[in-house]
Amino acid sequence: MIEVTTETLQSLAVEGPRSGAIEAILTGRMFSPLNRPPDPTPRFFISNTPICTPGNLTAVSATVKAGKSAFIGAMIAAVVTDDPEAVDTFGIRARNPHGHALLHLDTEQCAFDHWQLVTRALARAQCDAPPDWLLSYCLTGLDIREARSAIDSLIEKAHADFHGIFAVLIDGVADLVVDVNDSAESNIFTAHLHQQAIDFDCSVVTVIHTNPGTQKTRGHLGSQLERKSETNLRLEKADEITVVWADKNRRAPILKAHGPRFTWSVEAGMHVSTDATPGKGGRPKAFHDHELCELLPPEGLAAKDWLAVAREELGAKETAFHEARRRLQAAELVAKSAITGRWEPVRRRP
Repeated sequence: MIEVTTETLQSLAVEGPRSGAIEAILTGRMFSPLNRPPDPTPRFFISNTPICTPGNLTAVSATVKAGKSAFIGAMIAAVVTDDPEAVDTFGIRARNPHGHALLHLDTEQCAFDHWQLVTRALARAQCDAPPDWLLSYCLTGLDIREARSAIDSLIEKAHADFHGIFAVLIDGVADLVVDVNDSAESNIFTAHLHQQAIDFDCSVVTVIHTNPGTQKTRGHLGSQLERKSETNLRLEKADEITVVWADKNRRAPILKAHGPRFTWSVEAGMHVSTDATPGKGGRPKAFHDHELCELLPPEGLAAKDWLAVAREELGAKETAFHEARRRLQAAELVAKSAITGRWEPVRRRP
């Protein structure tokens, strides 16, 4: 663990590898058209937009009580569910076919709230028990040195136990530094997180608050995370509806007008997706479940093709489509073929 002192910073500035060592390091880092790195496999998507790739940071920011922990729970659910098309994960998609470790670290919430977050994530995923590779820890109450040491140890152990790490989710990254406004400490810690993502070939997702009344993340730590992250996801809440969007990305942006939306549901006992727009309410266009069912030909359609037809014929948004599809499935009016993977209308015997 690096202790941030004047002597440390001076040594970082003046000390470095000897000339022969740095030449060897640079040899492997020089561009060559014949040495293309392998294409990164995204760990998380929102709809079809990659938001996390191995070796990179992703930052999630929002004001207090805007739904950050619910969003992290949806990320967990997207990884652990066995039926991604049947569950509501706010448009987040992820697959972990090799069973690599998914590490979730909560530095903000008490033990009960941490337990409830993970329990809701499993319920959202329709998962009765967590897979062995889901490792979630409540680090609230540890001092900064203990928490950072614990995280480093957990990453190393998870990598060894599960032959790789899928992603590391840190809910409350600001609790891991002494002063979010200390540029030296923030730069060193952000560089350390980035190095962990590179060394362990995983995505590191950090959650941080914004300053009240602004979209600016907290302190120099927030600014440095924004600069170094491949994706900066923003959660904006109004009229009890949270919108997820991103405009500071290395890849495609997620426009606020098209970003996922979620709100608290008393009936479900958790946040759920919604097509409503803050300040407007309602859905862009209403349709009945039976209309969606009637779009299916006898031979069935893949989910993405069915959605495309529903958009064209009914003006359906993705969230409303999946909500209606789940109702039709529960009513045994449609079923997913175990052979073709297509959604087919259920044929009733006369």
